[in-house]
Amino acid sequence: MNVGQLQQGLLRRLNRYRQFRVVTAAELTAENPVSWREVFPEWQTIWPTKLPSGELPTLMSDRLSTRLPAKGVLHLQDAFILGDHGWIFAAGRCVGDTTNYVADPTWMPRTYLPLIKSKARFLAGRTLSLLSNWGATNFFHMQIDVIPRVDFLFRAGWKWTDFDHILLPSFHSSTIDRQLALIGIPMEKIIFVKWGPLNFFRTEQLVCTSYPGGRRTVLAPAIDYLRQLNKFPLRNGKRRLFVRRMARTRHLRNENELLPLLEKRGFEIIDPASFSHVEEIFHDAEFVVGPHGASLANLAFCRPGTRVLELVPSDQAYPFFYTIAVHGGLRYDCLIGKSDQETFHPPGETWNSPSDFTVDPRVFAQALDRLIG
Repeated sequence: MNVGQLQQGLLRRLNRYRQFRVVTAAELTAENPVSWREVFPEWQTIWPTKLPSGELPTLMSDRLSTRLPAKGVLHLQDAFILGDHGWIFAAGRCVGDTTNYVADPTWMPRTYLPLIKSKARFLAGRTLSLLSNWGATNFFHMQIDVIPRVDFLFRAGWKWTDFDHILLPSFHSSTIDRQLALIGIPMEKIIFVKWGPLNFFRTEQLVCTSYPGGRRTVLAPAIDYLRQLNKFPLRNGKRRLFVRRMARTRHLRNENELLPLLEKRGFEIIDPASFSHVEEIFHDAEFVVGPHGASLANLAFCRPGTRVLELVPSDQAYPFFYTIAVHGGLRYDCLIGKSDQETFHPPGETWNSPSDFTVDPRVFAQALDRLIG
């Protein structure tokens, strides 16, 4: 256990019984209408659940958001920002709309509530926060939850010149650095915020956006914005990609059994981190297969009609990539693999499984043939 984890555990225990109120943008707007600029109205949908292999598994469909409040940009006075996740407190209340944990508001804030407010770093003038849950540590959340906030900002009429400071997660990769260059963010104004519960700021004025999605649900504006930023030459790519998961947890335990089945069908076995322009690799793909993981955020760059097969651990059957596929016009299918340990968690509970999982080779071969057939 490292120092950051010890700090996080200590603060969670110390803050367990502290009370705070979660408010929404709508409630703040009722108090002060000029603090809010709406960019997208309230959203609701019925998701298509018919897949090539049958119905979307209940494990995933139960976790889809079907209705979300209006999205926009808040302008606050004397607001606090807590932790790398960017929890925002104004007048002693947590502003829930800025986070994807608004449905489970008691989980993360208690980790980040500061013990001594005077320890906050004061930022004079106007500060923009682009912080978001897990943005400092995870490619998916940086690309899907952070970058699209800039679209909200511009739609609301704000410009980079309006800000003295910009709080940004410290995550870096060649793809993310290119996205930052494309949005034209002024690097001299950025305060990079690293992972950890002890990041703590007090702002004279704060501008922040709604969370640009729903709980485990990506919305169309996020995908549209990433595609607008990345304009690729028109090509009729035919690549067949198997996207390996190289993270520390949730490995595909029997991957070596499945690789010959993929190679036999003409798939390239890739580690996205080894490519300097992985966006173009995905844009050129006709078929994409891979285990559930952050690298599949690159599905946002696929052309409409690309066929996708996601391998989903039974202990973490979250529909992030299904929703990207729906909004991107991709032909999505999935295959649930059995996790080494399966723990029941209600659909609204916050949970990140560490368990590896296994996919039946015979069922996988059938799914591949259905995908490319």
